[in-house]
Amino acid sequence: MNIDNSKNELYGDFVQLVDKVSSTVIKTTVSPLSEQIKVVTDEMQTTVQVLKQTSNQIGQVAANTIKEQVLPISERMESASQIVKKASDDIGKIENFLNKINNNTNSLGAQVGEVKKQLGVQLDDASQKLENQNNNTKKLIEEVKTTIDQNSVSHKKDIEKLNSVVTQLGFQIENFQKKQEKLLYSIIGINVLLGIIILAVIFHFGGK
Repeated sequence: MNIDNSKNELYGDFVQLVDKVSSTVIKTTVSPLSEQIKVVTDEMQTTVQVLKQTSNQIGQVAANTIKEQVLPISERMESASQIVKKASDDIGKIENFLNKINNNTNSLGAQVGEVKKQLGVQLDDASQKLENQNNNTKKLIEEVKTTIDQNSVSHKKDIEKLNSVVTQLGFQIENFQKKQEKLLYSIIGINVLLGIIILAVIFHFGGK
């Protein structure tokens, strides 16, 4: 009986020692660790909220940028397109007007030739001047057409560059928002993983 009592006492002491060690481990290790993990989790949740607000602010800034810059650019592009169309119409009118002048000059030359034949008057000098004037008129027509065409091409290139800048701006905004979403999802995943680890630690030590 005494031997059995000694064994029982030793077993009871061993159980108390194990409980004491377990309590000490939980108090000195698990509890502080849980508190630290909770603090980190709270900070991460705060960070997630800040990132959400930042993402919303970025979206608002992007919307304001589109409203304040892209839309006015689009309106200017539309206005520029109308200017190009009007210039093209004006080119047609100028060409018609210059062609009429050219036709009138040719007609006048023919009339001078007829008068020269009929009257027998020596109009070689006048005819030469008229021919020079005709050549100068044709040259002027070509120069005007070339200048107008060059201006039209340059204006179209400016519009294309403007379109390219607007498109690149849209892509940059879209890529930035995608990166923000990926970062947000990564933080949420880390937060969930830490929560699972905390639960596993609590169940592990609690079960013992």
